[in-house]
Amino acid sequence: MIGSVLKHYRNTRVISVLNCILTYTVNNGSGIIAYSTPKYRSAKRSCWTIRIFYIFVGADDVRASVDLRINDIDDNPPVITVIQRECSIPENTLDKEDFNCDYLIKDADQKGDVRLVQFSITPPEYEDIFEFIIDRTDITNTNREATAKLKLRKMLNFESVSVYSFTLHAKDNGDNTGNASVIIKVEDMNDLPPVWNQYFTTKSFDEKSEQSFAVYAEDGDTLKAEIGYEIANKDKCINTNIAANASGYGIINVGYIDRDTANLENDIMTCVLVAYENNSERFKTSITVSFVILDINDQEPVIEPKTYHTEIKETDTGYLDQIFTINDIDLGPNAQYNVKLLSPKGANANCHEAFQIIPTSGYQEWDFKVSIIKPEVLDYENSPDCNNFNFIIQSDDSKNINENVVSIKVKNMNNKTPKFVGAPYVANINETIGANADIITVKAEDEDYGDSVTYSFSIDSVKELYTIDEKLGTIKTIQDNTFDYEKQTVVAIQIEVRDHFDDGTGNFHTVTTQLTINVLDVNDETPKITLPIATLEIEENKPKDSLVTNDIIARDPDGTADLKFSIDWNKTWASKQGRKVDQDLFENVFGITSVMGIGSAKASLTVLEDKKLDYEKFEVIYLSVKVEDKNQVVNAKSDTVTLTVSIIDLNDNSPIFTEDSINSVKRVNEMGEKDTLIATILAEDSDGPKYNNIQYSLKPLDPDVPENLVTIDAKKGELRIGGPEKIDADTPKRHQLNYEVTASDTENTKSIKIAIHITDINNKIPKLKTPLTTNIEIPEETKAKHLQTIYGIDDDRDSPNNNVTYYLNIVGNPKLRDLFYIDKNTGDVWVSENANLDRDDGDSKHEIFIILEDNNGRQGESNKNDDVSFIVIVTDINNKDPILQEANIPGLSENDPKNKIISEIHALDRDEPCNVNTEIDYTIKNITGPDGNLITDSIFTIETKTKNDKDCTHYGVLQTAEPLKGFYGEFTVAIRATDGGKGSRYNEKFYVIQIEPYNYKNPSIVEPKDGDTLILDKVQELNQPLMTIMSRPLPDFEADDNQDGKFKMLFLLTDPTDSKVFKLEHFPDINKAQLQITQDPVPNQPYFLNLKAYHNAKDGTAAKEVQIDFKVLFTSLDELPVFEEDEKELSFYENAEECKSIPVAKDHKCDTISVCQFKIYYYITRGNVEDNFGVNAVNEDNVELCVIKALDRENVDIHNLEITASNYATPPANAIPLKVTVKVEDVNDNPPVFGNEFYSGSLTATDKPGRVVITLDATDLDSLDEGKLTFKILEETMDVSDPSLENIKNSAFETKGTNNIYSKFQPVSEMKGYFTFDVLVEDSKPNDPEHQDIAQVKIFIISDDNRIVFEFMNNKQIVQDEKQYIEEVFTSQLKYQCTIDEIDNKIESSGQPIANETDVKAHFIDVEHSEAVEKSVITTKVTNIDTAQILRNRFRDRGLNFSDIPDTSSDQSKDMEYLLQTLLIVVSVVLGTLCIILFVAFIIRTRSLKNRLEAMTTNVFGSTKSDLNRIGSNAPGTNKHAIEANPVWNEDLKTVGQYDTVSQGSGGSDLIGIEDKPDFEYDNRRASINPVIQEEIRRKSINPLASAQTDIDPNDFKPSVNGNSKIF
Repeated sequence: MIGSVLKHYRNTRVISVLNCILTYTVNNGSGIIAYSTPKYRSAKRSCWTIRIFYIFVGADDVRASVDLRINDIDDNPPVITVIQRECSIPENTLDKEDFNCDYLIKDADQKGDVRLVQFSITPPEYEDIFEFIIDRTDITNTNREATAKLKLRKMLNFESVSVYSFTLHAKDNGDNTGNASVIIKVEDMNDLPPVWNQYFTTKSFDEKSEQSFAVYAEDGDTLKAEIGYEIANKDKCINTNIAANASGYGIINVGYIDRDTANLENDIMTCVLVAYENNSERFKTSITVSFVILDINDQEPVIEPKTYHTEIKETDTGYLDQIFTINDIDLGPNAQYNVKLLSPKGANANCHEAFQIIPTSGYQEWDFKVSIIKPEVLDYENSPDCNNFNFIIQSDDSKNINENVVSIKVKNMNNKTPKFVGAPYVANINETIGANADIITVKAEDEDYGDSVTYSFSIDSVKELYTIDEKLGTIKTIQDNTFDYEKQTVVAIQIEVRDHFDDGTGNFHTVTTQLTINVLDVNDETPKITLPIATLEIEENKPKDSLVTNDIIARDPDGTADLKFSIDWNKTWASKQGRKVDQDLFENVFGITSVMGIGSAKASLTVLEDKKLDYEKFEVIYLSVKVEDKNQVVNAKSDTVTLTVSIIDLNDNSPIFTEDSINSVKRVNEMGEKDTLIATILAEDSDGPKYNNIQYSLKPLDPDVPENLVTIDAKKGELRIGGPEKIDADTPKRHQLNYEVTASDTENTKSIKIAIHITDINNKIPKLKTPLTTNIEIPEETKAKHLQTIYGIDDDRDSPNNNVTYYLNIVGNPKLRDLFYIDKNTGDVWVSENANLDRDDGDSKHEIFIILEDNNGRQGESNKNDDVSFIVIVTDINNKDPILQEANIPGLSENDPKNKIISEIHALDRDEPCNVNTEIDYTIKNITGPDGNLITDSIFTIETKTKNDKDCTHYGVLQTAEPLKGFYGEFTVAIRATDGGKGSRYNEKFYVIQIEPYNYKNPSIVEPKDGDTLILDKVQELNQPLMTIMSRPLPDFEADDNQDGKFKMLFLLTDPTDSKVFKLEHFPDINKAQLQITQDPVPNQPYFLNLKAYHNAKDGTAAKEVQIDFKVLFTSLDELPVFEEDEKELSFYENAEECKSIPVAKDHKCDTISVCQFKIYYYITRGNVEDNFGVNAVNEDNVELCVIKALDRENVDIHNLEITASNYATPPANAIPLKVTVKVEDVNDNPPVFGNEFYSGSLTATDKPGRVVITLDATDLDSLDEGKLTFKILEETMDVSDPSLENIKNSAFETKGTNNIYSKFQPVSEMKGYFTFDVLVEDSKPNDPEHQDIAQVKIFIISDDNRIVFEFMNNKQIVQDEKQYIEEVFTSQLKYQCTIDEIDNKIESSGQPIANETDVKAHFIDVEHSEAVEKSVITTKVTNIDTAQILRNRFRDRGLNFSDIPDTSSDQSKDMEYLLQTLLIVVSVVLGTLCIILFVAFIIRTRSLKNRLEAMTTNVFGSTKSDLNRIGSNAPGTNKHAIEANPVWNEDLKTVGQYDTVSQGSGGSDLIGIEDKPDFEYDNRRASINPVIQEEIRRKSINPLASAQTDIDPNDFKPSVNGNSKIF
């Protein structure tokens, strides 16, 4: 049926082909059944015969079927199916049969037999590893299906191959091959230790700093086993631990390590780190890491001993006996320190300046000594503060300070010599001085503290005449007549002073000085006075210095006389009319002066005081005149005589009235008769009779007294009444008549004043003395007030005739008695104490009448006067208060101006009108504001006014004091009315004034603003405060009246659309309102609202309301701002702070809003690791990226930043960032830095000029300076250690500006030592110290024996790169400073360089001694097995293969070696010969010594040799019983020379010195035998028994100067 064509009817279709693979197609109306050959035969047997059904549409359903049978052929390849999805085989496994790697083999052909399938593998090399075997136990009956199992031919290794991928081929008998891809996974097994993936070999850090380092090891397998870490050598890995963190890293924590106390070799701590698998510790791996512990300056330079106490003498010099040791256990510069001496704080003196510490600096452990350099500072007496003091030794290493206290006690020494004060001494002594008289006191001072001195005479003979107080130094005479001017005028005495301070040395000081005594002559003659012959007279009243006489002479024969005159007033006297007068009248009236001549003196007598000579006091004076010799020593020294002087009288005295004439009372009655005697006047004159006749006269002294009212008799002095007028005592009133009476002696007159008293009689009528005050005003309510005094007089002169008495005349007005009274004696008129004077209710006037009477109540008649009166007027007083009246106060406006009249204020006062008591003044006391508090502003004033001239009523006008703007409300004004009377009575009243506020300004709406758009969150709560889109409360609406809250603001919200969404919650007290919603708004739909704010002002020119329009929009912040650009590149200079613009972010939520109110925040969300940058949003169109922390290009040169924008104050999580790349531009801000602080090199005699001695390395982090560094030698620092280099030091080296130091000279063998100098490197800023660095260079002149060559099995460049490391390793391991001189390829014998072998030429310096180290020393160290291994390990850590020290010896060296071998052979032969000679000499010498010993031993005679016959003596040959032959016991033999005690020729014997033992001494004598007689001694027997007689004299044996022999 296949390929058959059937008639095809329309709508005919195949409905079933039993799922076999057949197709039915229509072609030209015919249906074709075709068989589609499958790629493999179906296992379903039902498809071998196929039945096909057809349906013919449009007719009855007729079913037809076609049967199809398929004949099988072997045309299908075997099909390989993987049974397990994964096949994995453990590595290292071979004997396991079943790996679960099974494959199903099928063959669809009926003729197929899977048992016959052959397997092959592509690639074929895998067939050596794998094989496939059919599991015959699993074959089905049809033999068309079986299981193939995978077997291993060899073990797998995961680390070699972890996955095998190959093609498995299965071929059946029909040559059909089936293929399948096979993947075999090798299962990793735990068979490898961990592997270190991240580690280090060396780390350096400061001591005492906690460090943390990370290492990482992972499972050597892929099992990812957890790795644990441990330290294998914990005993050497100090204070260090390691533990795994969560990420699997091993964290090494190095704790506190004190390098100075830790026992570290070369300051390196080596730790063995072990990584192991936690589940199997048998798998471990280890590495060795080294920690270089760097020294820090943490140790004090410790001074030992800490304290030191000593005593020194103040005179000491040199050093203290203590050595101070300072030890700083730091290293290098940290162990360098300076040492100085200090005084403690607060010390009174810098005593430490007496000392110096040597040296002043040190390194590590060093000894120091303290020397005394200024002993004067320690002077015990001059520096008391330094007698017992401390000073400090301070060591300072620039960071740490240590101090030692040295306590010094200074011992006082007797080091000062006594000194005489005022020496030499001179004393002037009278020859007449007696015994025990003081001559002089000498004084000596000793500056030594606590010292004392004693005085003595240097010559003992002086002590017979004088004594000296040994303590005080006072010198006295011993006897009278010690001095005799005529025999010796000058005496010299030596005086000695000695100090006594015992300082233990026994040293005392003695000083001598001289005393010179000048002996003075003595005066002994008494002077004599000679008076003038004539009588001496002088007139009285002579002036001062008037001469009386100058003829008074005194004589004294002494040549040294010094005569002085004087008057002895105690012995002088004077007389008047023969009677002595008082001494006070004449004492000191005269003075006497003298002039000394040769052997005499002349005196002058003169008047001493003016006008003291008075004849009336004394007539004659008897002067006692005395002369005295001031220099008189012995006998009377003065003479006295009496000198008489008479006084001549002159008319120099006026008459004197008698006492009675002057003092007696003289009286006369008025109206007396003429010639009536009144009194008698008498006067006397003290002059002599020649001048004492007196005449009297009288003169009135009162000008109104008539001339002859009283007369006087000229001779008798009688006073009488004259005439014709009478003497009247009343008119004028006259108590006495005053006259002047004159007495005259014709030349002198004397006058006195006298009074003649007049006696009065009563003959006058009383009258007013002065007019009365006719009108007296007194205030009402006056009581007990004095009105006035009535002064009545009576022309009679005397009382009681003129005594006036006063009375009130009350006839006609008796009420005056109740109001007034008068004192009858004084005339004082008073208001009565109980008077009631009231001007308002009573009389305002009172007339008072007075009676005057004289001699009232006395004997005789009296006279009266009643014609006297006056008027009392009662005046008003201020005794009534003004009373303020009510007033009509109108309302005011705040806009009222200044001086606006408000109202009149009146007050009533009942005091007398129109006077001061009713003059009322109106004032404002205070003003109370609307808030009840007093205000300080004077907004009101009140002015006091008067009605008019006729009506003197005062009232107040209340008005504004300033414009009332700013004042409104109810004000209370306190007004005070005060009258002008005394006491100022007042009254107060409160008046209320209402001021209406005035609207001056238009109100305004503060929030929101006109045109604002309020953007709110679309989700809101009803009837609650609204939230903005930023989730903040919407600010309350606020209005301001712009007048400080004068008016309360009200709000009105209008919604034109009448949406009924909004409402206002009013807060009128604070002029605010709150917008709320009453229903949910429509999102993103703007609401247009109108807000009106208004107030209710009654008056004003400004508006009362204001309106604004605003919008409200409800939305959300879901959409973030977006940058206009995605990326931006900027560049900034390092170390500068600057800003540059970046793209701004746009907020598209604002596209529909005129003014966007969404604030955009900018954030740096990535890349700003060290906070170097900040974003500054200048405005919405300008955003800047700013450097806020200086950039460092050398640290980071490119910064990749991401900036995001948000409407929130926190960075957004999903914003698209702006990527900004910041390039840091370089500036020259870093100095060049040498790679090392110190470089060293060397030159040998074979190095030619121009050789590169040292290559310096310096780096500058600035890219600008790359390749621009300049090097130069600082010539001024050049120095050499040896004079052989001095001549070339300034031209020895150059740099040519490069980093190489070139030699410019050829070293010669005579040169030695080293050069030291500094090199400077600078960048492109020349001569700028900030851009320079300096390193020290030391170049040694060495020989070839100092250079050594090391060999590395690496190429030259690798070794060159590790040059510094190589130097560091050699230095640290070999303990000498290594400097590599040259690195070059190793050269073959053919002269060609070897590629991977490098020679390193180096030399080593002993830094401590600054000298090159011999190559042999280094060779010895390097060839040490342990050292060599350490070196190889450390170099291997850096990839260096350290080989060996190559043999670089030359032919010359070989020749030298041959020469040395020859010399050694010759020396060996010579030494061998000498040994033979010495051996022979030894035998001979031994034999000789043996013979000598035998010679010293005596033979045994007469008995068997034993010790029984020996006495206890150690002397040789002392057989007691052999007396005849033993010189010890035989006295006869003692005179024989002691030969046996002599050692013959024993110069080199071992027995030398034995003679010093007492056993070998004889008779305590020793001597050398003279060589001259040695031969004779040898010739004779030493044993005295062999030669009993001798002619040798023992005295011949004298010590020999040159001989070595001694006598035992």
